[in-house]
Amino acid sequence: MSNVRFLLDANCFIEPSKTCYPFCFAPAFWDALIQGHKSQMIFTLSEVKKEILVDEIRDWFGQQDFPGSFVLKETTDTVRNYAMIQKWVTQHPFFSQVEKNKFADNKTDGYLVAHAKAYNMTVVTQEKLIVDPTTKKVKIPNLCQQFGVQYLNLFEMLKQLDVRFILEQ
Repeated sequence: MSNVRFLLDANCFIEPSKTCYPFCFAPAFWDALIQGHKSQMIFTLSEVKKEILVDEIRDWFGQQDFPGSFVLKETTDTVRNYAMIQKWVTQHPFFSQVEKNKFADNKTDGYLVAHAKAYNMTVVTQEKLIVDPTTKKVKIPNLCQQFGVQYLNLFEMLKQLDVRFILEQ
């Protein structure tokens, strides 16, 4: 079992609900997220929750017994780190202006990395690191790498937490 605290990106909810872990036949995945939270290891941000438009996931967040502490709010430390990240993105010589504008308009990715940095958390995202230093795109793993924040994908998190889905007979 891990001592790491994980901060989940929106794609860690949206992609599984539409692909490998839909609510209709993989409730154990969604239960594992709640269990991980009850062990103080899995969280997301209010900014991420706002970004999710899939009805089933919104309903899941809205369940009567859903732990409100699963969704963290940004803090002054988050905002301070976000300003530093925003400045870096704005001044980056290779990011396109379109990408810079998208990043500024949708603060979720920046807040995710900023909050993880402030509270020593690991970002969980399905985005991939872009190794080309001249990339025009702003991606979460690249932000994490730039600002010294650990990141991994959803399946790596599940492995670290030793999650097992057992078929019921």
